[in-house]
Amino acid sequence: MKCPFCSHLESKVVDSRPAEEGASIRRRRECLACHKRFTTYETMESLPLMVVKKDGSRQSFDRTKVMAGLIRACEKRPVAYSTLENMVNEIEQVLQNKMEREIRSAEIGELVMDRLKAVDEVAYVRFDRSEVLRRAFSGEPDIPRLLMALSTATGITITPGDTLLIFDEIQECPEALTALKYFCEDAPEYHLIAAGSLLGVESHAGTGFPVGKVDIHMLYPLSFGEFLRAYGTDNLADIIERQDWTMASIFTERLEELLRYYYYVGGMPAAVNAFIETHNPAEVRRIQTNLLRSYQQDFSKHCPAPLAAKLALLWDSVPEQLAKENKRFIYSAVQKNLRQKDLEDAMNGLQRAGLIYRTPRISKPALPLSAYRDGAVKIFFLDVGLLAAKAGLDAETILHGNRIFQEFKGALAEQYVQQELRAATETETCYWATADSRTEVDFVIQHRMSVIPVEVKAERNLKAKSLKAYCERYRPEIAVRCSMSEHHTQRVELPESAAGYTLIDLPLYAVGQLPAACRDGQG
Repeated sequence: MKCPFCSHLESKVVDSRPAEEGASIRRRRECLACHKRFTTYETMESLPLMVVKKDGSRQSFDRTKVMAGLIRACEKRPVAYSTLENMVNEIEQVLQNKMEREIRSAEIGELVMDRLKAVDEVAYVRFDRSEVLRRAFSGEPDIPRLLMALSTATGITITPGDTLLIFDEIQECPEALTALKYFCEDAPEYHLIAAGSLLGVESHAGTGFPVGKVDIHMLYPLSFGEFLRAYGTDNLADIIERQDWTMASIFTERLEELLRYYYYVGGMPAAVNAFIETHNPAEVRRIQTNLLRSYQQDFSKHCPAPLAAKLALLWDSVPEQLAKENKRFIYSAVQKNLRQKDLEDAMNGLQRAGLIYRTPRISKPALPLSAYRDGAVKIFFLDVGLLAAKAGLDAETILHGNRIFQEFKGALAEQYVQQELRAATETETCYWATADSRTEVDFVIQHRMSVIPVEVKAERNLKAKSLKAYCERYRPEIAVRCSMSEHHTQRVELPESAAGYTLIDLPLYAVGQLPAACRDGQG
């Protein structure tokens, strides 16, 4: 310590005591050269922490955000506020001790998850990796015996109400699927989540599915809004959810750029994660290709050979058929001489497994829509990114486009709208067309007690002759046109009628808000 009197660098401490309520230490020092005394104060250095988000943007660390996230995560669990507060203190201390000015948001997330695991234990089982547990489930279900086997295999003491049981890849152990019924009836105090391939579950003949004993939740690919949040652009997602169209118009260029990214990446979690971490299109495509290959392998793994062959043919045919101007599915195009009845079992299998969406044509837009199907269908993939991968479209083609790509651009836009509507409404979509297919509306959905037509345009083209013809014929309350244009609502008067309809121009990046936009349009 440099002496303020003679500038000598050596001194000795003659007295130390806390100061400022313990926030610093006061030291009385004596210079070893001139022997004069002086006072110094030691305080802990507090580095301003900057959080680096997934999109590369930076913001100051805010412990209140961490606390809010923990409260949401534990709102249905008996966790004391003081426990959560201690978690936040620990996390903040760990970050300060790293002595780094910038911390990745993912690192904070890992610290949070590590501490949440200590609150509630998880007993995780993957049946495709545990022959021992598959054998344990053989025979008559005996819950106490099964719990003992699960506890031994996982090393977790399974406590009713506190331990979460997770059965992953449950299709590899049909007996475990049957056992869910007995857990529900004989041991409801245990919390259990089962996950697996619906294709595998459906294909196990003779396996008793516990109907009425299990809450079934379909996990869809990440929506565009979820993609924005995963990418770290929460503010843009908030703007869309609030339907703040003025603010959205300011960031239109950025939103459209991210939407094109989404067309390529899609919503499969592994592909999204790869894109966020690497920004490498080749790595994203590698993961998508592996996923497609895994699905195809499941066909032969879980299904009889004749059915597996038809599943593969149908699966391979979807991109080609969506590329047509008239996207109606032609069964004979799958393979010559094949008819609808020959492929019905394969079609049903892929649909039940959640790998395709079947969109039937209706002859008349009236309720219930299912009563007016006429047999024609469109077939869509489960995910827009997987469709792009299956079609062999590279990143450059999707992001910048070219003349060759024009036809398939519409297919990607329709695929995207289809899965956004499915995730937002969890209802089946239909489409309407005249008998000669010259006039067609891309989607028709039921909203409350109304039937709403939805036209899809891949770019900013607002010419929608088919939608106009539909509205003049059926006089709906609301019609929706989705495109790259900005949001706009207008009242359209019909000829020779006192009644008109509300036309909503909805940006493609906001398709997930269509139900809310329609509610607003209906007043």
